[in-house]
Amino acid sequence: MADREWIAVTDTAGPVGFCLSIISNTTLLFLIFSRSSPIKGPYKKMLIVLCIFTVFYSFVEIMLQPLIHLYDDTLFLIQRKRFDLSKTITRLIPTTYCWCYAMSFCLFALQFLYRYVAVCKPQYVGYFAGCYFYYWLALILSLATSWGLTAAFMFPQTNRTTESFLYVIETSYDLDPYWADYVAYKYFDTDENHVRHINVLSFFGVLQHGLVISLSFGTLFYCGVQTYVNIKKHTGMSEKTRSLQLQLFRALVAQTCLPMFMMYIPIGFMFSCPYFDLQLGAVTNYETVMAQLYPGIDPFVVLFLIDAYRRTILNSICPRFLHKKVLHKTISQPDVSMFSVSVKPSISSNGLTSTIEMILRPLIHIYDDTLWLIQRKMFDLSPGLTRLIPTMYCWCYAMSFCLFALQFLYRYVAVCKPHLVVFFTGCYFYYWLALILSLATSWGLAAAFMFPQTNRTTESFLYVINSSYDLDPYWTSYVAYKYFDTDENHIRHVNILSFFGVLQHGLVISLSFGTLFYCGIKTYLNIKEHVGMSTKTRSFQLQLFRALVVQTCLSMMMMYMPIGFMFSCPYFDLQLGAITNYQTVMAQLYPGIDPFVVLLIIDSYRKTILSKICPAIIYRRNSEQTSSHYDISMGLSSLKIKPSSSSTFASTQF
Repeated sequence: MADREWIAVTDTAGPVGFCLSIISNTTLLFLIFSRSSPIKGPYKKMLIVLCIFTVFYSFVEIMLQPLIHLYDDTLFLIQRKRFDLSKTITRLIPTTYCWCYAMSFCLFALQFLYRYVAVCKPQYVGYFAGCYFYYWLALILSLATSWGLTAAFMFPQTNRTTESFLYVIETSYDLDPYWADYVAYKYFDTDENHVRHINVLSFFGVLQHGLVISLSFGTLFYCGVQTYVNIKKHTGMSEKTRSLQLQLFRALVAQTCLPMFMMYIPIGFMFSCPYFDLQLGAVTNYETVMAQLYPGIDPFVVLFLIDAYRRTILNSICPRFLHKKVLHKTISQPDVSMFSVSVKPSISSNGLTSTIEMILRPLIHIYDDTLWLIQRKMFDLSPGLTRLIPTMYCWCYAMSFCLFALQFLYRYVAVCKPHLVVFFTGCYFYYWLALILSLATSWGLAAAFMFPQTNRTTESFLYVINSSYDLDPYWTSYVAYKYFDTDENHIRHVNILSFFGVLQHGLVISLSFGTLFYCGIKTYLNIKEHVGMSTKTRSFQLQLFRALVVQTCLSMMMMYMPIGFMFSCPYFDLQLGAITNYQTVMAQLYPGIDPFVVLLIIDSYRKTILSKICPAIIYRRNSEQTSSHYDISMGLSSLKIKPSSSSTFASTQF
């Protein structure tokens, strides 16, 4: 990806994150202040502070329009000014971004500390109530402020950093220097003999940053482990209290895993890069995008993991959903209800895939040991968005693989391990959904970032669309699955980045296919051998299994095998050209064909459809069955009712 494209990506992620932040935090604040909220006391105040801070953080993100760039052993935090301000204020404003980072770390630590005290040391909860709460708030504010002041004064702008900064914004981003400013995390200085030595002021600045991160992470790690162990072991706690404590703890754990991958790990890696002279350039804007999206995503964790909040939201959005849940609990139909729940994501995925197919109008072409996924644009979008949109097509592919595996896994558990079915109900179902979403997203991100556009791929791409398809290059874009690079001696060698990208794709496909193959065989053998199952249950299980088998054969012929062959072609230098659009056609037809398998194999669905389309057939079948039953019953009744002469005489005498 070209450096300039990161501007379009961050400009898109900023408003998206801000809108998500406003929606999620406003909803969470409304639920916190409602009477039915299960969260009371100091923790309620903490969540209110977190919501207000998160909205402020999103506002800072969208106002500063930050960029992060690594160049010349220096980490640049670049601000794009919206207003013409004085030099001093312009210098201080980017440190607000640094302050927000530190504030988020400290708020995480404070939440975990309170949960630890509430569960393990309840006698000290008073130290979080009343005026003590504001003392804690003052403490984390001072820690965050020390981070911001450190960024402002311990990493000063010098002639060399300014020279490097001007080079970066002109060559990489094509920005006007007057409308930009920076904070330079530069750890080394070079003397007149070109010998590097540590900058002492910057060293203490990094030490302060590391101290805040270590204090925050150490607190949440220790308190988290101790809280979980205590909740699991403590028997004097009521079931309701234990349930709420576990909900709050799961929310905190999820809220920790989220910043771990979106903030802690990226920023730790980012700060260490200048020490090892890693010239990552504009790739470090990955952290900018994560920081822009994070404030909008974080509150959804609390909204969906706290039962009372989740039910309130679902009741407002789709009240029938809760009604159906109560009905399923009243009438025990675990197979039907769970099958319907497991099929719903597949239906949604098929609908989304069809929509994306129509919008992207993809083409697939193999040329010059490269597999091209070509998008024909319908709208004039920025280069960054144009580059990212085709990865949605890749995401849909991976999502379909993962949904197949999930359905087969559930059927296996329902038939062979029924005592484990509980791990597919309630919130566990959403954990499974989150897992397959993360696998599909990893596929999409691998397609976006591990198969970059280069000068050679662009040159080959232009040749392909001009000679083979006669398309306007401006209205097209591509993802290039190129596995080899050729050096100046015309010797091919494996592209390491692409190799790991293909490895990730292969891992997802193998995991999906291995799961459905193993679970399918085990399920079939168990259904055939199990004698304790009623005829009705066995019939329904076999219907579901047949549907899954047919869906698997369909996907094998239309997706698994073609895409496996397609990805292997560049390795063997098979120049199939436009013939690979066979897979495009199959992928376009598949989402429309797949649901018919369930509709035709499940008896109740098939009969319902036939009764709507041709009720005469259903009526004729029912009348034939009724008449046959009537004849049999009449014959039996005549045998039972017809008396003998002796019995008639006897009854008359009586």
